[in-house]
Parts: sequence; C-alpha cells; structure tokens
Amino acid sequence: MADRVRRAFWRVFDVVTDCVGRAFGSLCRGLDRAEARLDDALHWGQQLFQKKKEEEYESDLDEEELLRQYRRAKAGVETLKDFDMQHYVGRGSFSKVYLVQEKSTSKLFAMKVMRKREIISKSLANHVNREKAILDRLDAPFIVKARCGFQNDARLFLLLEFCGGGSLTMHQRLAPDRKFAEPVAQFYSAEALLALEYLHSKHVVYRDLKMDNLLLKEDGHLCLADFNLARMMNHKATSATYCGTLHYMAPEVVAEDAYSHNVDLWSLGVVIFEMLSAELPFDASTKEKLQDKIITDEIEFPGSITEEARDIIQGFLTKTPAQRCSIEAAKKRPFFAGMSWSKLQRKRLQPPIKPKSDFLQYFDCNFTRRTPGLSHCGPWTAKATTVSERFPAFVESHEHNFRYQSPASKSNSPLRVPDSPVDGGGPGFARRKGSGSPEGGRKGSGSPAVRQSGTPPKAKRRPPVSPVDGAGGFKGKQIPVEGLEVGKREGVAKGSNSA
Repeated sequence: MADRVRRAFWRVFDVVTDCVGRAFGSLCRGLDRAEARLDDALHWGQQLFQKKKEEEYESDLDEEELLRQYRRAKAGVETLKDFDMQHYVGRGSFSKVYLVQEKSTSKLFAMKVMRKREIISKSLANHVNREKAILDRLDAPFIVKARCGFQNDARLFLLLEFCGGGSLTMHQRLAPDRKFAEPVAQFYSAEALLALEYLHSKHVVYRDLKMDNLLLKEDGHLCLADFNLARMMNHKATSATYCGTLHYMAPEVVAEDAYSHNVDLWSLGVVIFEMLSAELPFDASTKEKLQDKIITDEIEFPGSITEEARDIIQGFLTKTPAQRCSIEAAKKRPFFAGMSWSKLQRKRLQPPIKPKSDFLQYFDCNFTRRTPGLSHCGPWTAKATTVSERFPAFVESHEHNFRYQSPASKSNSPLRVPDSPVDGGGPGFARRKGSGSPEGGRKGSGSPAVRQSGTPPKAKRRPPVSPVDGAGGFKGKQIPVEGLEVGKREGVAKGSNSA
C-alpha cells in the first residue's frame, strides 16, 4: 500500500513539474515575442513621428526660408582657427583628409580639404556642392555625419565625423588568412544593408559601395563614408552615368544602361564575397576584359563560402536588375537568420570587432608619418568665411571669386584638365566626351581601373550618355564629370593629393 501511494505521488509530481515547465517556457517565449513587437512598435512610432514632424516643418517653410535659417544657424560658427591639425590620414584626386582637434572641446574630426583650383580645372563644382547638400540631409546611425563646412580664398573645408576604427579593408588585412569569419561578415553586411535602406528611403543612390568606404567607429559599429558619387534620385527616375569602382559596378552601369538604386545592392554582394574569400568575384588583366566578365560571366565560389552565404551573394549579384534581391527580401534570407534588425538599428548588438585606442594603426602609414600642413596658398589660419554664405553659390560665382595661382601656375598657360584624374588614389571621374586617355589601375593590386574615356564595354556599344540630375533627381543640365573611384585603397573619408 505504501509503495502504491509513493508511486502515485511521484507520478503526480512528474506531471505537475512537466506542466509547470511547459507553462514557464511558453511564458518566456511570449515575453520575448512581446518585447520584440514592442521594440518594433516603438521604432515604427519614432520613425512615423519623425517623418510627420519633418513634413509639418517643411510644409510651413519654403526653400528660401530654409536656406536663410540654415545660414543663420551656421554663420560664424567655425573657422580654421578653431582647429588644430593632428595627422594627415588620406587623400583623393582633388582633396586631402586631416585628423583635426577642435580647440574648445578637444573632439576629433576628419577635415576634408579641397583646393578650388583643382575643382575648377576638373569641372567639379556641381559635384562638390551636391556631396555637401546630400550630407546635410542625412542623419542615421550608420552614415557619416557632416558637422559643417567653410572656405577661404583657395580652399573648401568639410568637417566630418571621425571614424577611428579605420576601414574594413585594414581590418581584413589583420584577420587570419585575410578573411572575415562568417559571423563578422554577416554583422557588417547587415549594418551596410541598413545604411543603404536609409539612403534609398531618402532618394539617394550611393554608387560607390566597397570595403574602403565602410569605416568603423570607435565602438566597432559601421559607418558609410565618402559620398563623392552619391546623387539624389527618386525611385521612378533612372541614370546612365558611367561611374564607380569597376570591380564593384553593376552590369547595367558598365553597359551604360539605365539604372536605379539597386546598383548599390550589387556592390554589397561583391563586398560580402570579398569579406568571406579575400577575393573579388570578377577580375581580369585589363579593364575591357573585366567589363565583359561583369556583364557576361557567372560567379565561381570558393569552397570556403557556405550555402547560406552563396544564397545571399547570388541574390545580390543577379545580372538582371528587376530580378535582383531587394532589401526587404534580403533580410529574410538564411544568411541573416537570427538577426534582430530592430536591435541592430539601435546599436544594441555587440560588434564583433572592437578597435584599439591606438587608431593610427588602422590608417596608411604613408600618410600618417607625414607632417600635416597646407601648401602654396597661405597658412592654416588663412582668412575664412562660412560655407553658409559662399559654398551654395560656389557653382555660379567661382569663376569670378577665384584669384589664387600656385607657384607652378604663375605663367600665362591656361588651366589644363589632366588626362588622368588621380595620381595615387581616391575618387576620379566619370567618362565624358572628348577626354583622351584611360586611367591606370590600383597600385599593388594588379587590377585595372575604370577608364576615363573611350568606348563602352564590347558587350554593348553605344554612344556615351550622361543625363544627370540636379539636386532633385530629374534630368537637367549635363555635369561633365561625375566622379569615378580608382587608385589604391585608403582608410578614411577621402580627399585629394593636392590640398
């Protein structure tokens, strides 16, 4: 009798314990789902509130009033005297980038310095104004922020957020076998995807996504920098401008067909492939062969890339733009399984890379070991005016306001547009009519760069088309140079060899 009672007791105890365990598990799962839904609801509500606030604010003010408010807010705030130069950290075709420290707050910034003479000689005034206008519109976690801009008689200065972690390229060189582990590639490609989602929602097409332009902040999170080639374009508009870095360019860009925002997703597919394999999906000994490969060849995957990674890469590297994987579809692919997008958007997930405090190791020593300084046209503390008064009018007034001549140009020889837009790295130019010689390739990579002139790829020959837009995304006057990245890689928001 006692044994029966004992067995019955333990049987009931097991049943009760099982029921309690199931109930507790269901409660935990329910709480997790409720928390996720609450996070999504809060995020959606914040976006809706911000959008409504922006619409109400913009509806009450016309464009001229907004410009007047911007000028009043910025007038007299910053000049060169407010900063100390620390290091020279990068360069491009018409600008240099310095690490500067604000004297009043000791905060570090990246200062992009552009010579007006270079901008004028290369017909890049519209190009520079557009970059500044786009940066003024953007405010998101994974996009570099522009603090302000100003100018003196010879240069333009753009003060940007400093990303002390360097570029993903530099970190990949430090990784085992120069490859990222799949969780690292998943994390940073997800943050890049959120950055592109934000840009496209603001009607901005980036057009130059690559490892060099994906920087890390001090906390290890991603920051998309260098908007030299970005342009405003609504989702119904298209462009046919031949620009970008050739290895990352979509087939429709190479063939000079009409393209839209999803060219950025092709570039993201190339970046994921490169992070996982330390190779580029398309490469060749000449730029003509590389162009043909991008248009016609299929991808060959190394054995180290998993099926989940192949799935997302093939989705992005679909040659037909209409069939290319969208941002929303990409978030549901197995490669991003388990990713909490709402937490990632608010930077609640721990980055896989934590940059060290000695940030100079993440930048090219060929730059950082040089003594920072400006050449030819006056000292660092030269006379300055704020960007709010003169930079927006630079396109119309630069021919009359510009008076500086460097020592090498004091002869009567006219300004010459160089055959090659770069000399060592950084952003270059799009093809234009009448230009003469092809560009060189990236130093040390053995890979060809995109040409400045000549014919389109053999796979699709037709006359160059360059119907570019103004700030609003509609076809307007032709801008002779659009910007085209060639040259060696660099680690920060880039600027020129000749500042």
